[in-house]
Amino acid sequence: MVDDDDGINNDSECPSCDDTGGLRKTAIHLAITGLGLDSHDTASTQAASPGDLIRDPEEQYKQKDFNNIHDNNHKHIGNFATPFFFGLSSGLLASISLYPFDFVRGGVLKPGLLRILSAGSTVPYAGALFGLYFSCRDSSNTSSQAKWAVAASTGALLAEVPLDHAKRAMLGSTRFMLIVGLMYVPFSSMMLMMYDKAAIKFVTPYITQQCNGTHHKDRAFS
Repeated sequence: MVDDDDGINNDSECPSCDDTGGLRKTAIHLAITGLGLDSHDTASTQAASPGDLIRDPEEQYKQKDFNNIHDNNHKHIGNFATPFFFGLSSGLLASISLYPFDFVRGGVLKPGLLRILSAGSTVPYAGALFGLYFSCRDSSNTSSQAKWAVAASTGALLAEVPLDHAKRAMLGSTRFMLIVGLMYVPFSSMMLMMYDKAAIKFVTPYITQQCNGTHHKDRAFS
């Protein structure tokens, strides 16, 4: 259908714009939750549509309270599960890509199930490290970041120990393996906090800009 005023074919443009906007919103949401960033600032920039407004103040208050409960529950589940998913995925990709070049484990263990399990120990390690930290820490509180960085690093170590047979063989026992692993907890904790600070400083403004651009573009075609 062609508009008489400007001759623009709205039927051909609006669906593609909606698809593009939907994909961009999905990518933004995955980036926010995957990096463990707070989406409150970006979400607050999106205004409600006129159809969502309720004229009765009492009904408006009830609807707002219900929406807040639903949104908070949905946000909590998404923010908790997504960092674990990205952590497990990154660990899996690292294990697969580095397997042919892991000469240390290959020199200790013969090809077989133990060799595969040892290489796959990176999967639970990364899942616990990134998932636990980014789903629990408060990005605006340094004390919370430090506390959960230590907790996540320790949890990642405990998740890796049962599967890393090569490291156990090199160190001689599970007990000594835990002692050596605990020595790396401060280092991995500092790396998590440095990554988190960098993400907050550099990535959040970009996500906010993209989110605002998507919102304005959606309003232009509404």
